[in-house]
Amino acid sequence: ANNYDTCDVVAVPGDSVREKLLELGRAPEEVRVVGDLRFDDLPERVRRFDPATFKQSLGITPTDQVVVLVSSDIGPTWTIEKKRHLFQAVHAATRPLAGTRLLIRAHPNESRPLLAHHLQAWGLGDVPVDARYHLHDVLLASSVVVMLYSMTGLEAMLLTRPVVNVTLEGENVEHYLPYVSGGGALGVTTEAELGDALRRLVSD
Repeated sequence: ANNYDTCDVVAVPGDSVREKLLELGRAPEEVRVVGDLRFDDLPERVRRFDPATFKQSLGITPTDQVVVLVSSDIGPTWTIEKKRHLFQAVHAATRPLAGTRLLIRAHPNESRPLLAHHLQAWGLGDVPVDARYHLHDVLLASSVVVMLYSMTGLEAMLLTRPVVNVTLEGENVEHYLPYVSGGGALGVTTEAELGDALRRLVSD
């Protein structure tokens, strides 16, 4: 059965997706390219974005550089202990960098009270957390974007922001999102490598 043959017309964001559906047997007239509203207004968003105002709204000094840590909800393989390790390692690597602040981007599925509880317990209670601004504004304000794995990495690359893929626990995330092997992100596997990467990227 074709999982993509359940409706009369399929709307897709671009030609590459359309070609895949045609390969799967959909008729050309049944697949319509409509674009992606998340990106259609991106040039205008970039033009009008004011990083100083954005940073001030989060209690960050306008001249500070921002390291964005992309959070995610816990699951079968992404345990709370792995999350704690990543968060504390990124915090420790950012803290010595003069004129640099860490900003955590909460995942839409995360419980905000639970995240705040964990951050307080892990010694990150003073780190600002964003969950209300448009993701592209957060990325535009960043100097570096750090994550385990997330589709947010693609959007950071689109906005020409350096992406650091951190796998401190030996996680194999390349089969999900091959950012490092594809040359789009810098991969680090130790806390020492993470510190070196952030120092280099923030100073560039």
